[in-house]
Amino acid sequence: MSLGRLGSRALYALSRLIVCLFGVLLGLGLAGSAMAATPTNLIQTQAYFVDPTGELTFAQVQDKNFSPYTGILAKGYTSGAFWLKLRVNPALAVQSASRSGGFDIGQFRQRPDELVLRVRPTYLNDIRLYDPLELSRPERITGDRHPWLLDELRSFNHGFVIPKGIEPRDIWLRLQSTSTMLVGVDVYPYVVMRGLERQQEITNSIDVALLLFFIFWGGLLFFMRPDRVVGAFLLSMVVSFFFATNYMGYYRIFFADDLPVGFSDAAYSVLVMLMPAAYMLFHRQLISEYKPPRWMFQLLLLPQYYVVPGLLLFFWGHPTEALAINAMLALAGLIWICIILFVGVKQPMPSEDQTPLLSKYWLLGYYLVLSWVYALLTLPAFGLIEPTSTSLGRSIVQSVVSLGALAGIVFLRGRFLEQSRQRALAAAEQSASFEKNKRQEQDEFFAMLTHEIRTPLTVMAYAAKTPMPEGQLSDHVKHGIEEIDQIIERCVQADRADQGREELRLETVAVIDLTDAALKGFYQKRIKCDVESVALALITTDPALFQIVLTNLIDNALKYSPPMSPIDLLVQAQTRDDREGISFTVINTAGPAGAPDAAKMFDKYYRAPRARKITGSGLGLFVAKSFAGKIGGDLRYQAANNQIRFELWMPVSKS
Repeated sequence: MSLGRLGSRALYALSRLIVCLFGVLLGLGLAGSAMAATPTNLIQTQAYFVDPTGELTFAQVQDKNFSPYTGILAKGYTSGAFWLKLRVNPALAVQSASRSGGFDIGQFRQRPDELVLRVRPTYLNDIRLYDPLELSRPERITGDRHPWLLDELRSFNHGFVIPKGIEPRDIWLRLQSTSTMLVGVDVYPYVVMRGLERQQEITNSIDVALLLFFIFWGGLLFFMRPDRVVGAFLLSMVVSFFFATNYMGYYRIFFADDLPVGFSDAAYSVLVMLMPAAYMLFHRQLISEYKPPRWMFQLLLLPQYYVVPGLLLFFWGHPTEALAINAMLALAGLIWICIILFVGVKQPMPSEDQTPLLSKYWLLGYYLVLSWVYALLTLPAFGLIEPTSTSLGRSIVQSVVSLGALAGIVFLRGRFLEQSRQRALAAAEQSASFEKNKRQEQDEFFAMLTHEIRTPLTVMAYAAKTPMPEGQLSDHVKHGIEEIDQIIERCVQADRADQGREELRLETVAVIDLTDAALKGFYQKRIKCDVESVALALITTDPALFQIVLTNLIDNALKYSPPMSPIDLLVQAQTRDDREGISFTVINTAGPAGAPDAAKMFDKYYRAPRARKITGSGLGLFVAKSFAGKIGGDLRYQAANNQIRFELWMPVSKS
């Protein structure tokens, strides 16, 4: 087995292993999510107020009219500050603890008077808390533009530790973000929140592990089989890894002492615009194999290269506008791909050259699902549809659809590509073998032709220079010309046999007529023919091809038998496999050349070593065997008691 094929099999086995590991990690994540019970949020009511200027103080907004909302606040890409008024009811803490999803309730007694207010997502820039029970404390601030080491709650999320209190009370949050105003707030007992944080840590770890698997696998694929689609996939996974780890807060947490304050916020904005560019590069490379209309395909350059003007707009002081346009173009790009595949691409026929490895309908299905998932994640950011908890952060579901399905397409495409390459390699090897055999056959042909024609030419040249009685020179020249003519005729016959395009011209002919036609060119008295018993039997065949077969057998017997020894042509009835037929057997005594090699005698250009002294082409038996099969006959060889026997069997015609 070649090194390339061994490497391909090892790579495919490793790919299957990674897919299995992906399934295990996915199963663990989904099982953990299914087993976790949702605790009771201690927030009873929520309301918001928009401060377009962002300059109002807490004292100024307390008397403003707040608009109530439920669930998650989604107000799109807007500037200014949002104030949230939250009614916290500590009486719900007991119910929340009882639904803590398997957490150790005994730990609840360790910090029974503390609650945790959690604010998501992580890309919120500035979050300020105003709690009536702790108004005397210094200003309480968190967000990705503030040092993580100064947070009250050192967590993947933004949050505050607040007193439990006895009676329900209102607390206020002031929020600002350069990205979309999509906010989810919940309050839980301290120990319950710690349990939720542990669940999130596990989910984040699985997500990061999946990304690392995909990066490793994609890098290995690209190293073993460089391919632009795999290269674009690898780039997408690398960008996804940096985006995910920043989104989850890893940079803000683990590099708190090394990175400047606000780095996480700027990195999020840059990476969130790099993501569509990297993914659109992959999408364009993938669908380019389907030869979409040029103008439709070129429109995808807009979401791919928007990152350049988007970053300029961002650093020019318009981050909200830059991120809003980025999100709209990313979703529009996916929808446009679906349109391209649906109306702009025709499914090629299997016989066409360079047929895409995946059906366009499978690809269309994938992009429809991907567009639907991305719409569910993006449209809430514009406030167009009701958000869900999934909208607040990366999830296993999001990773499975956007990353897992993407890796699945690359895996299937790589598998089909490898199979296609193996078929192409086999075809190339077959073609190379054919060309090698063809060149070898040509060499053998020219070697035979130059050798065999040289012999009669030498005889004629010698005869021309030697004084001879009148008539002998003419006989020598005539004999030499006949030998050359026979060699040329054999070459023509061999070419006809090779081409296999000979059209049969079937006729029903009597055996005696076929035999007489074959013997007509021979005037050797030593040929004895016995055909009387079946002379009138009828055979349906091509008379011309039959004559070539039988004359080649007779000529072979005359050429390689001892001089003046008898040649027998025995024609008689013979039944084979319950079929009636006639056998034409040519029998001669083995001459100086001896018996031919039974395994090679019907090969093209084969001549026994001791037969090379006699002029010949090595094509007579090859032609006889080829044409015998074409006319429906069967040619066999036997050698016994110093006799050479060639038997041609032909089925008789039914009257």
